[in-house]
Amino acid sequence: MVITLNEQLTIQQVSPLLDKFKKGLEASDILTIDVSAAREVDSAFLQLLCAVKDAAARDKKEFALRLAEDPDNAFAKACRDVGLERLYL
Repeated sequence: MVITLNEQLTIQQVSPLLDKFKKGLEASDILTIDVSAAREVDSAFLQLLCAVKDAAARDKKEFALRLAEDPDNAFAKACRDVGLERLYL
């Protein structure tokens, strides 16, 4: 299952996205989250991704991200800012 996200990935979206990600993990053995359109990403969203990645691993499911081609995109910058580049980039 692929879940395509919009431009704003911030604390305001965490609760609704949590529900969407849980349903995605329940419905499929492979969850791909497309963050290629992201223009604003904060640490709350990145924490959510860490939790979803851990849940997928615990349930023996595959977790993947679809990133923007530009290496200086907002998602990559946010990951670098909080030290998560090794996990996601």
